[in-house]
Amino acid sequence: MNKKKILVLLATLVVSTVLAACGNSGGGNSTESKNSNDGRSQVSEQGELKSIPEFSAKDIDGNKVDNSVFKENKVTLVNVWATWCGPCVNELPEIQKAYSELKAKGVGVVGIVSDGNDAKDTAKELIKENNLTYKMIIPDNNLDKNLISTLKGFPTSYVVDSEGKILGMKVGGMNAEGFKEFIEQYIK
Repeated sequence: MNKKKILVLLATLVVSTVLAACGNSGGGNSTESKNSNDGRSQVSEQGELKSIPEFSAKDIDGNKVDNSVFKENKVTLVNVWATWCGPCVNELPEIQKAYSELKAKGVGVVGIVSDGNDAKDTAKELIKENNLTYKMIIPDNNLDKNLISTLKGFPTSYVVDSEGKILGMKVGGMNAEGFKEFIEQYIK
């Protein structure tokens, strides 16, 4: 009897921890932050990132990707997600839908698989299942240390300009309309 109570308590604790780690996913609500800085430093006085850190990573297929990926578009949605995070996985097709509707306006999307090479096969399966056409990268050590380790929750999405300067940030899952509204405010 005592072992059963301990197992139930332990299972509840594990589930609670996983749900908390996924960040705010309550009904599409999210935390938003706008960044108006001059781009001289990667971190603001409040400790918030001003720009995506320099990186040299590989995409899901092994091709080299670096910060120059942002130069391809007016703005880019950078979505940091994890394969173990339910809200992250649920929003993947929503991002694709928003991207399909906005790419003609100069919008790009880069997904960052935060659980890295350990989850590469799972990420590939999710990309295939959801017919994702946007770039998906496995973070290098610099992204891991200077971006992923600073996150307040998963998923976290940024809108960046062509230089990688962060224009806005949201923590928590969104639907396609939420992504479109978030991105469109930064298209000039």
